[in-house]
Amino acid sequence: MKKLFLVGVLALFGVVNAQHFGVNAGFLSLNAKVKLLDMKGSETKSGYYVGLFGEFGNEKFKFQPAVNLIGNEDGNALQIPLIAKFYVADKFNLQAGPQLMFDLEEVPEGFNALNFGLGLGLGYDINNKFLLEARYSIQLNNHLENSSSNYSAKINYLSIGLGYRLK
Repeated sequence: MKKLFLVGVLALFGVVNAQHFGVNAGFLSLNAKVKLLDMKGSETKSGYYVGLFGEFGNEKFKFQPAVNLIGNEDGNALQIPLIAKFYVADKFNLQAGPQLMFDLEEVPEGFNALNFGLGLGLGYDINNKFLLEARYSIQLNNHLENSSSNYSAKINYLSIGLGYRLK
């Protein structure tokens, strides 16, 4: 829990001290995939995210750290995306970067509370204040601790949202 608090404080400090600072919120679709020996299964659930983001950079490249609260019917998580935004046209950008996710609910024994993923997405700056984003995150680590290649659990998710720059 101390590590979670420290990472959250550092991310929040980076967001607040950015060139631009804003709030974001949107729809989230989570897809959990489980593999047990030769059996595979998946389940999809809907949820939401709400958070704060910062932006550093220039008109062609921006770094966007964020701190988001993710929620669905099974619980909550803290997501920390560290996204690079490459502007390929005037207001259109491609996004990529690592994303950390911490479970905020009690994690069952044998599961990792920290998950590491790769986010890939698209963004559009409507104007100087509003932006749209769509991002797909692929979990890279196994949600199960100390498991072999015959056992795995991963959560990938799609997020679609709106951001508002406060400064």
